[in-house]
Amino acid sequence: MTEKTLNEWNDVLTQVNNILSTCKPYLSDETITAVRHYLDHDEYEMAVEGLFIDIMQLTVIPDSLSSKMCIDLAKSVDLDKEVVFLNDFWEIFLAFCHDKLKP
Repeated sequence: MTEKTLNEWNDVLTQVNNILSTCKPYLSDETITAVRHYLDHDEYEMAVEGLFIDIMQLTVIPDSLSSKMCIDLAKSVDLDKEVVFLNDFWEIFLAFCHDKLKP
């Protein structure tokens, strides 16, 4: 993973928490607990990947999620280069962003 400053990691943490807050009414308690667990253990790439995997399965997507914001966040934790949970995550994620989210 690309080396980041403390401020950059704090930005990632803030963005993930904002997305969690926005999507909380639609996400399971299990998802929220898992994402927070990964954040608590500084596993930001796992938190972001897991969060987006579950968001992609939602029937209601909050309007505040934009394609650019989500892709930038995923790239900031190198999900365009390496993933943990879903081998074809990046391709599925990009299709989701372009098909389901506003630019």
